[in-house]
Amino acid sequence: VYLKPLLLDRGFPANEVALIAGVGGGALGAAASLAAGFVPRSRVPNILPLSAGANVAALALLAVATAHASDPWLLTATALLAIAMGVASSLAFALMMEFARDSWRAADYGLQASLFTLGRIAVAPLAGLLLDRFGYPGMLAALAVAALLVALLISTRRRCGISLTDGVPP
Repeated sequence: VYLKPLLLDRGFPANEVALIAGVGGGALGAAASLAAGFVPRSRVPNILPLSAGANVAALALLAVATAHASDPWLLTATALLAIAMGVASSLAFALMMEFARDSWRAADYGLQASLFTLGRIAVAPLAGLLLDRFGYPGMLAALAVAALLVALLISTRRRCGISLTDGVPP
């Protein structure tokens, strides 16, 4: 959410921030999303915990890089975050389609996409509060902890043998 301001605050010129986060991050995220799109539908439940773990690792690495590392490490962490987000976006779309009922596919997808977007919007002000209180490393660490909780929830569901589609009407 606050990656571009982070780079600006670290002294990167605005045109470099646009290239790094906008063009570079967008291209990496799109490529990762495209690659994840080739995951067979049956393998999505197995890839999901790995994707969640990658998000945790990328956020944690970015928090550490922000607090202690040089700019090359910060850029590497930024690239890894873009890749992790690209994969997660593709998997989220796959899951939305998995949970959409055949006769209500558009309506179900629209509702799920709206809830997903609402969740992303809700994170921005919360992240802003964390940023104001704890700085970039604290905000990123808190986001990593939240991502870890999601990863643990996914892993617990998988370990308990709960299918992604349990409770979804045919």
